[in-house]
Amino acid sequence: MQAIIAQPVRVTVRQGVLKGKIMTSAKGRTFYAFQSIPYAKPPTGDLRFRAPQRPAPWVGELDATEPGPACIQFTMNSTVVGSEDCLHLNVFTTYLPKQNGRLNKQNGRLLDVMFWIHGGGFYLGSANDYPPQYLMDKNVVFVSTNYRLGVLGFLSTGDDESPGNYGLRDQTAALEWVQENIAAFGGNPNSVTIFGQSAGSMSVHYHILSRLSKGLFHRAISMSGTAFSPFVRCQDPLRMAQNQARIVNCPDSNTSTLVDCLRHTDAVTLIRTYPAVNLFYVPCVENQTARNPKPFLRAEPPALIRAGDFSKVPWIVGSTSQEVAFVVASPQLLYSVNKVDIKALICSEFYKTNSCYQILRAVIPELDGYPESGAEIKGSKTPSLRTLILMSDKQYRGAYRLIDVMASARPESLQIIRDLQTKIQADDGCAIHFSSGTTGFPKGVLLSNHNLINSAMEMGRRFGIDMKGSKLLASTLFCHTSGTLLVIVAGLCHGVTCVIPAPVFDARKMVEGLIQERCTHIFGTPSLFLDMICTSQELGLQVTTLQAAAYGGAPCSQELALQMKRTLNIKTLVPAYGMTEICVAFCAQPGDTLEQTTATVGFVLDHIEVKVVDKEGRMVPMGTPGELWVRGYGVMLGYWNDEEKTRQFLGPDGWAKTGDQFVLQEDGYGRIVGRIKDVIIRIGDKIFPTEIEDFFTGHPDILEAQAFGVPDPKVGEEVCVFLRLREGATLTEQDVRDYCKDKIVEYRIPRYIRFVKDFERTAIGKVQKFRLLEQLQRELDSKNLPWEQNDHTSYRDLNHKFINAKCKCQTKFHRPGSCNIFRNDWREIGEYERAEVDWTGLDSDRFGSVRLYSSGLDWTGLGSIRIGSTLVDWTGLDSGRFGSVRLYSSGLDWTGLGSIRIGSTLLDWTGLDLT
Repeated sequence: MQAIIAQPVRVTVRQGVLKGKIMTSAKGRTFYAFQSIPYAKPPTGDLRFRAPQRPAPWVGELDATEPGPACIQFTMNSTVVGSEDCLHLNVFTTYLPKQNGRLNKQNGRLLDVMFWIHGGGFYLGSANDYPPQYLMDKNVVFVSTNYRLGVLGFLSTGDDESPGNYGLRDQTAALEWVQENIAAFGGNPNSVTIFGQSAGSMSVHYHILSRLSKGLFHRAISMSGTAFSPFVRCQDPLRMAQNQARIVNCPDSNTSTLVDCLRHTDAVTLIRTYPAVNLFYVPCVENQTARNPKPFLRAEPPALIRAGDFSKVPWIVGSTSQEVAFVVASPQLLYSVNKVDIKALICSEFYKTNSCYQILRAVIPELDGYPESGAEIKGSKTPSLRTLILMSDKQYRGAYRLIDVMASARPESLQIIRDLQTKIQADDGCAIHFSSGTTGFPKGVLLSNHNLINSAMEMGRRFGIDMKGSKLLASTLFCHTSGTLLVIVAGLCHGVTCVIPAPVFDARKMVEGLIQERCTHIFGTPSLFLDMICTSQELGLQVTTLQAAAYGGAPCSQELALQMKRTLNIKTLVPAYGMTEICVAFCAQPGDTLEQTTATVGFVLDHIEVKVVDKEGRMVPMGTPGELWVRGYGVMLGYWNDEEKTRQFLGPDGWAKTGDQFVLQEDGYGRIVGRIKDVIIRIGDKIFPTEIEDFFTGHPDILEAQAFGVPDPKVGEEVCVFLRLREGATLTEQDVRDYCKDKIVEYRIPRYIRFVKDFERTAIGKVQKFRLLEQLQRELDSKNLPWEQNDHTSYRDLNHKFINAKCKCQTKFHRPGSCNIFRNDWREIGEYERAEVDWTGLDSDRFGSVRLYSSGLDWTGLGSIRIGSTLVDWTGLDSGRFGSVRLYSSGLDWTGLGSIRIGSTLLDWTGLDLT
């Protein structure tokens, strides 16, 4: 059975004749495919940032046999793909009333229409994301559509220059096209169901709420998202538009010139700014005006619902279980396959709850056209991949089963393997491991036989698995260096029994495996051990046989190391330090003290050279922090197909630049301070995240802490910490701040404190801090509200939205009421404008020893202020000057100032110390 039958098929629509093709469904049923049909004029040139226009007719026959481009977008591979000329849709049907000019009979009944709206956060995705083969086994007409995305689809200036919602208007235009033409494809225009997932699901809800879409559909299905989602809350669209303009050097003084400039800016240039804008463009409320008489969204969704102003159609709302697998895993899989030109891919049937085959279908949609047996595959997105093998008893289209491949071995196959073995050299590459990708897309690390075998031999001796009767439990994945090195290679080198309790990490199965198999050794990351500790305590499981536990991959606090010994009854802790690019460089030695195993990453491995250098590459004295460089048998051959990054990491003399801030002690033991690029620099002070994390994990209710820097225009970076609490524990931000008092210096106290149930991790348990930063930035950007609507009690917390540099209040007056604002450091306040701030009603409070003016705070335009009984006019006050006296640099002592009046409230400044 062939996937595509060559015979063309033609249908006539309002604009002209379409040439489609015949395809086969998942179960072998014939259906007709018409792809990349224009439903609107290209939204380019003067039509950019305007509502879609009806498509022009074409002359002759339009080829609709192949899928068209996606709308231009910034992908998760950090590349720009697609075209601005993208307003196309696809139609798939099992019935054509008139085929090539001849009538077909089907009981005179037209088919129900399913209109699909793709997801992707309103900034990525396309009509071609999901193939039609499964739906074509049903009696429906399936329509999928592109729509404008990101800045091109949702830029709003809040006025008539660019009302926004162009992507949603595109969807409406596609629905109008369906009403006019779908009968030609055997579809019933009076039975249209719109359905979508994620942003597509939210779009479905918006169509229910929009008068423009009323009557164009008759049923709706939303999967994982509605217009009530906080993600699609439109906040200050003009500010976003102005920010967008500034990034591409467009004027932002008025919206007319702003939009005109953006309209004539290269589309690729605009889309490439997505990381810099760092905000999602989403639907916004439009004003009904003479220039915009028919807004798509007239009011906020809750108001429309309360007013009953929406389409009363049957609506199913639910959620999807694997949408993230498609959005996240598919681009990374596609990137990895093409990066190293993979010829054959072997994978399990499922990874946790995600179907690996469904992820593969997203990358290789052509799989649906292959028979349910193995075949040489040819995917348009994966040109090198030819063979797919699944570890499954079930047969999948285009894939071989591993059990069948194993059974197909012949004597001559074994001889081929023997011949190849005689040609293998020590320095040949033997494995490509992709780096964890905790800071971005991963790199392919090429390791040699020499790298892996020598590292495994030495690490195995340090770890103690060379002892007779050792049993090693595998808790990390084999696709990572730790799993390959410490389980597969070390197991073979030292003849150790390896226990694999589960295909992926499962804390309960790991603990049960330790007990049932009486394992003596285990390796894992600190986060994995933390989960095992919690699980063993919750279930009352007792581990008694562990001789040693090695750990690495992330910093391990002293408190966690001690918990590992106590709870899992581990006799010896074996900290190790390494990375994908250097295998292992440090590891504990037999006989190390408790302090050495809890405060360091061990002693440098035999025959490995290490040094710690400054920014110029000069060695620093022992005990001084600097960047760790490593040279020796563990260092990779290079990054696959990436000479530039290889040169950045490997010097010509063989030194590998790890990027880790490290302290090398005189006794040869080492200590990680943090990643150099992760060091937080706040007003010139260096703050190491590991120190913040270790401090918080010392709290009895805190299981895990992740600290990082958040860009701040005034101080450079602010400290943020995400905390995972123990089961049943409850802490507030104020509890955490109180815990910090008198324990750490003030500038290290996190400005942002957030709580999570768990952290998003890589497959081996590393926390992806850049994901946490993205989460925080989205949260802060979504809260562009008058400050009193946020649950803040101090000006330190108000900094981001209320009085940060150049941020103004959204209404004329904001009355802080009774907040005690004076217990905080006013260096955080930034600028404010007198006309927009009314301090009436402030509680009086005592400043104590707070340094009020040390930062050069600009009180320009403060107006009049009462000091004691004298009213002093501060109008025209420049930054830092009060009359002829410089307030902020002279160390002027305001001690004993007494009271001061701001607005109508007398504040007690008695005892103020500014020395």
